[in-house]
Amino acid sequence: MVHEITVFDRSEVTEDILREASKLYNENYGYWDPHPEDQSLPRKPGSRLKLRPAQLRAQCLPEGSNSSYVRLTVNRTLAGCAFVCRWDPGGFEVCWITQFVMHREHLTDHLSVTLLRAVWDKDIEVMGIASSNPFALKALVAAYADFKLPDVNFDFMKYSAAPMFNKSPIYYLKNAELRGKVFDDEDDTGLTCGIDTNSYIDNTKSRELVSKRLGQDWPFGDLPDGHEYLLFFSVIGK
Repeated sequence: MVHEITVFDRSEVTEDILREASKLYNENYGYWDPHPEDQSLPRKPGSRLKLRPAQLRAQCLPEGSNSSYVRLTVNRTLAGCAFVCRWDPGGFEVCWITQFVMHREHLTDHLSVTLLRAVWDKDIEVMGIASSNPFALKALVAAYADFKLPDVNFDFMKYSAAPMFNKSPIYYLKNAELRGKVFDDEDDTGLTCGIDTNSYIDNTKSRELVSKRLGQDWPFGDLPDGHEYLLFFSVIGK
């Protein structure tokens, strides 16, 4: 198995690259909730999530942003990709994984970590991600953290999330509603730390992964519909 990683600056991402990334997302990312509470949403319940190339560019490579695209191929076939965005919320650089997709054959192996490590440079001080997939968070910790997943610093997120997101060029973070006991002692969502993105993805498999494979080592709580887990942490001196 021969793998290759290529990093593209925002200006270097062509329509062909976006079409390739769109196909990977459409075939591997997930499904809409098969039983949505809001039947008026413009999508078919139980169908695959899909993003057109133009949507990927608008959402993951926003105009004027310091963003990039990382591509992982295995035997010359696209096996995974990540869109990342960087910004300075006040004296330090944040690197956010705006989208992370692995082909289902490579989702839980070392290639996920290899792909995420490719976004690194010495100026990055905080790495972050919001995802409904617990293995996306697990892979980011494996790639950059000096701690194990159960030992995540929730206090850092509690006090940094709002001011950091207010300066973000990523629309879903800038307008995020923070959820979980970390942000509100009376929060009743079941989350420890997450955001309400109004993204009604079918989270059945994610909940099964937490229950059967991660168990007590999973510190983020239960994931309610329309929400995503939230993780960011300091990587100073990495």
